[in-house]
Amino acid sequence: MHGEPKKNYNKMYKAGWNTYIDYIPFVVYNQYIEQQPNERYRKMAKYTIKHICGCKSEVELFGKNDDRKNRIAYLETTTCAKCRAEEKAQESGAKWVEMPYGEYKNNYSHCDKMNYNPKTKSIMVLVAPETNKQKAEAELKALGIPEKAIENAFEVGRKKYTETYVNLVERTKGQELPAEQQGAKEMIEKIIRVFEKYDL
Repeated sequence: MHGEPKKNYNKMYKAGWNTYIDYIPFVVYNQYIEQQPNERYRKMAKYTIKHICGCKSEVELFGKNDDRKNRIAYLETTTCAKCRAEEKAQESGAKWVEMPYGEYKNNYSHCDKMNYNPKTKSIMVLVAPETNKQKAEAELKALGIPEKAIENAFEVGRKKYTETYVNLVERTKGQELPAEQQGAKEMIEKIIRVFEKYDL
């Protein structure tokens, strides 16, 4: 059998504490050596990056030194996150709005965010202005139009809805409509007026 025979630490302990204690440094050292390859890449360090916009930011980097240097060199050729967000806001007409984090998660998770405040549990969110479709949808809901009818109206479009309304008026001209049909007619009128208002 090749190699050093396995140590029996129980026998060493019985033989005397001094005999046992002599082997502890070697055991600890061997465990340390075995962990080094993994520990080496798990170590993290913080670096201050100076971006081309003149702003500074702090980043946490892992991995080999060469990889970190390459990452730092790349980050120094970019603008900081805040400046990028402001540029995007100017292009889209969006605005930064402070809101509770829960509201962001529920309604605005698709938007850009920054500067979470742990004390107030609020966050800055880049909110785009409402589109005409969103405004029309909100107004139709306020008028009491059922959600399924609103969805159908957007799928069909104003032109088709107008044609449907004109045909309905022609077919029922001079007639007294049942309450259900009269309600449907009034609902279509409301939808068409809102669509015209927002040019949809």
